[in-house]
This record gives sequence, C-alpha cells and structure tokens, in this order.
Amino acid sequence: MLMNELVFIVEKDPESGYIAKAVGEAIVIQADNITILRSMVRNAVRGHYPDPETRPQRIRLQVSVDDLLAP
Repeated sequence: MLMNELVFIVEKDPESGYIAKAVGEAIVIQADNITILRSMVRNAVRGHYPDPETRPQRIRLQVSVDDLLAP
C-alpha cells in the first residue's frame, strides 16, 4: 500500500537538540539541530522503506513549540 505522507512530531530536547518521532511507525531520530535532523529523517525513511514504490511521497515535520508565558 502506497503511503502519501509520513508525519513526524518534532520536539526540542533540553539535553540534546531535537527529537523527531514518526506517527504510526517505529522511527525516532535525534539530532543537535534542525538542519541535521531533516537529513537524518530523510535517511531513516529511506532505510525504513527501502522500496521506492512503497516509500511515502512526502515527509512532514510538525515542530512542537512549548511556550510558557507569565500572566
């Protein structure tokens, strides 16, 4: 079955940059910065889906921002 899009939830990791977790798949990536994370996510998806025919057509990174505001 062809998957059109694979979504990753990206969160800031206070200890080591960023963590991206795929929704519905066992793919978790950790990187020091968002540029490296993007490259690592692409490589991980290629490794998880070695057959281009079944590989998702798009990869979406949903970056979660946690802002704490004082009243």
